[in-house]
Parts: sequence; C-alpha cells; structure tokens
Amino acid sequence: MSTIPVPGEPALPTIRFAVGTGGESLPPAQVTLIEQSDGSIKFKVTGDAASTPDIAKVAADACEEMTPPDLDLEGRFLLVANALRARFEAQGYLVQELPSADVMVTAVFDLRTGRMVGRQQALHDVAPLDTKIAERVNLAILEVFQKGPLDLAVEIDRLIDLGDHAAAAAAVIDGRSGMGFFGELPLVLFEALQRINVLVLSAESEKKVRMSRMAVAASLNKFDDAETDAQAILDGSFFEGPAESIKYTRRRQKLSATPDLSGTVLPLCLIPNSALKSAPPFKSVMPKASACVGLPA
Repeated sequence: MSTIPVPGEPALPTIRFAVGTGGESLPPAQVTLIEQSDGSIKFKVTGDAASTPDIAKVAADACEEMTPPDLDLEGRFLLVANALRARFEAQGYLVQELPSADVMVTAVFDLRTGRMVGRQQALHDVAPLDTKIAERVNLAILEVFQKGPLDLAVEIDRLIDLGDHAAAAAAVIDGRSGMGFFGELPLVLFEALQRINVLVLSAESEKKVRMSRMAVAASLNKFDDAETDAQAILDGSFFEGPAESIKYTRRRQKLSATPDLSGTVLPLCLIPNSALKSAPPFKSVMPKASACVGLPA
C-alpha cells in the first residue's frame, strides 16, 4: 500500500492494479483504489485497452456488492482491495499490483562542470516510458533558472522606482544566497543592478552590490563595467586585511581576462545507483553556475 500526497493534507493510502486479458496489444487497464480522509473508498479505472470498460464494470459491481465489516480504516481498505482483486481473477483477468507511480525521474548536477544530467526509470513493466518526460523536465528546470534572475531584476527596479536603494541592495544580497544569480544571467539583471546608487549604502552593502554587479558584468562579457566596480572596491576600505585584498586582486585579474564563474551549483536531487545503470539519459543542458559563487560572504 502506498500513499498519495495532497498539499496541506495527510497522505491518502492508495493501491493500484494492472488488470488485463494478457492478449491485447495496448497496456492493461490501471485500477486505483484511494482511501479518502472521511473513511470512504473511491476507485478509478484508466486505460486504452478494449477490455477497460468491462474491467470498470466489474469493479463497480464488486464495490456495490461489498459490505465491509466493522474494521479500522486500514483493515477495511485492504479487505476491499483484496476482494476486488479476487473478483478480477475470478473473471479471468490477469492482475498485477503496481507501485504508486509509473516512472521515477531524477536529475543531478555535476558539481565540477555544472552540467545537468537527468534520467528516467520505469517502476514497473506495464506502461512504457514516456519519451517526452525528459524534455519536459529539462524545460521546467531551465525555466526555474531563468525565473530567479528575472524576478530579482523586477524587484530591484520596483524598489529603485520607490527610491529605496537600501532595500534594493538587500534584495541583491538575498538573491546571492538563492536563485537570483543562478543560470544564464539576463541583460535586464545587469541593467537593474546598475541603477542602484551604491554611494548611499553602508560600506558592507556597497561592497556586496559592487561584487554582484562585477560578477554579472563579467558573465555578460561587459568587462569595462566589471573593471569599474572592481577598481572602486580596491580603492575603498572594504577589506579586513592584506590577505583578503590580495585574494580579491587576483579575482579582479581573472575578470580582466576570462571570467572564472565556475563553482558549485545547486543540486536538485541525487540519482540512485540503480537508476544510473539502466535508465536512458536526458538531453543534457549546460546552465551557468551562479555568478556569485565564490564571492566573499
């Protein structure tokens, strides 16, 4: 018995069967029993096989004839599931219990290269793999990468229009630890960052905003703009000691040539070893690592 998660509610127990004649070219019907939060039990039958309507009728007739004894919810649910399975088998159908899902989709980022690799693994042999799943997951992840920086740019512009440069700087600092600087950075984020008047900020906020602007400028090959903020940081009293200043100077030298924006990227989820062996790979995507990775906190 598995569970179906419902946002904001306890997970609902569910049992799934594949039911078919064994001689059809299409996958067998899937019968799902779900125990509702009020104690009732509902079922649904899905499938394209010719026998699906007959299977649905057998299930409906069986459920109408059942009068479950006075058991607790779990006991009553299992009793109904077992009785329904027995009815299918008595009618000559082949019955196979299924897990709560058909396919497991996983994705992982290579922390060294920033490359995303996703895989899909069938959890049973009844339904074929959907070859479009990988493409849809890739697109969904790319949209997440694009959304963070775009949302941050909109928020910065909104706060600047209100004249609140300190709040805009705070949004930038928050974005450094979230998705605001993740993936391929758009020009609108650079333009929004350039609107912040850093001269009215505290020294620490000015330093972090300038570092963020520098990194975004470098990622967009706007090295003159990156150099401007880099020089302002070196000219100011932003460092606690010579060691930090030297470390930053080396980073500035890299920015003046080819920017080093590599670093750890956000892992979505781990891929189990079992999935790596047999699952077909997704098309890979190459999101850029966060432009702010590796910047001083």
